[in-house]
Amino acid sequence: PSDRKKMSMEVKEGRRAVTHWKRVESYGQAGAKPFASWIEARLETGRTHQVRVHLTGLGHSLLGDRTYGVPSERHTKWQALPAELRPRVEALP
Repeated sequence: PSDRKKMSMEVKEGRRAVTHWKRVESYGQAGAKPFASWIEARLETGRTHQVRVHLTGLGHSLLGDRTYGVPSERHTKWQALPAELRPRVEALP
């Protein structure tokens, strides 16, 4: 409610939005939890920021998404990202 440009899955009266997705490949070091995944998404509906909102709501924001997945040192996902990749992610437009 405080940011009219940012969407959420946690609303009582929203419009229906459906995203079908599957993981194609995971990236990480052997024996460790993956730090990123390549996914394919198919939209049944076309809502504003739909993929970004759905993935963030599932706890898997898009890598480098400054609105819905802001990277910071306190986020475990950011901490799992290899240090040599962090500058590349920060530089994403």
